[in-house]
Amino acid sequence: MAYVRAYAVDLPTLQAVLPSIRTPTLSIWGTHDPLVPLENAKILDRALPRTRSLMLESGHFVWEDNSKEYATAILEWIRGGYKTA
Repeated sequence: MAYVRAYAVDLPTLQAVLPSIRTPTLSIWGTHDPLVPLENAKILDRALPRTRSLMLESGHFVWEDNSKEYATAILEWIRGGYKTA
């Protein structure tokens, strides 16, 4: 819970530095995640200069709920998909 409680302090700091992060970033989101809203993906897409958000049919634990598509996305990213971000 300390992690969640720190959002109020940490998120503004993070948001300020996101535009300076040049590393290609893949973020994977569950379309039915009850904990993290998909709006967060849109925020990252606007703030990170080299990002790609991917929504997969799942809940919060995408790597468990949809492991095949999750693994495929990671492998495609490692094999060069990051170059398009």
